Amino acid sequence: MRFVIYGAGAVGGVIGARLHEHGHDVALIARGEHLDALVSRGLELVTPTSRSRHEIPAYGHPSEVGLGATDVVLLTTKTQHTLAARPTPDILRWKYHKLLGNLRNALIATLGPGVDAEDLPARLRAEAIAVYEAAGIDWVPEDVEALRRKGADMKVSMIEGEPPLMGSSWQSLTRGGSIESDYLNGEIVLLGRLHGVATPVNRALQVAANRLAREGGKPGDLSLAELRSLVDELDSAGRA
Repeated sequence: MRFVIYGAGAVGGVIGARLHEHGHDVALIARGEHLDALVSRGLELVTPTSRSRHEIPAYGHPSEVGLGATDVVLLTTKTQHTLAARPTPDILRWKYHKLLGNLRNALIATLGPGVDAEDLPARLRAEAIAVYEAAGIDWVPEDVEALRRKGADMKVSMIEGEPPLMGSSWQSLTRGGSIESDYLNGEIVLLGRLHGVATPVNRALQVAANRLAREGGKPGDLSLAELRSLVDELDSAGRA
């Protein structure tokens, strides 16, 4: 059995390296400069306590991999790169659960790390839950106590000499690439329109994140005051 990592980036790369580390047959699919680096230098996994290099076959397209009946494909690309993926009814409950947490990605991407967004995270979530309820969407509810225990057990360590990692939207904006807000906040906005629920905070983040990406902006280029002004503008337009 071979594990094919479709999207060997921050998530897929770690999974691929760990599988390879434990003796599994692994293939990586990537693109661009990242693919070139994987081919020429291998996959380097750096943790707070170790550093290892893995020589794993890397390809630029699934057609080059020679997929077989016993291969296991792990899809670890960003949302905007998975249009061909087909979700199952069971997985959607978990996807909508995860979406609630991902709605804040664009906050860090637009305002920059370390900025207190005040009540905006709670409003993002409240809009989403109102949309879910109006649309009749079933999602896995958060067990607050379980999350608290998980947080207490989870230890986050820094890698010496490396800056702290931010969310995927922050990384995309920092690199000057496309951003996934249309598939996160934009999903809530679309559902809100379809079911008559106002979503000004999610819409403001969708607009702001796309504008920064389009104009080559970087995290922190938008102030909290500017974001609030856009929220108020969209909220007033929605009530008109």
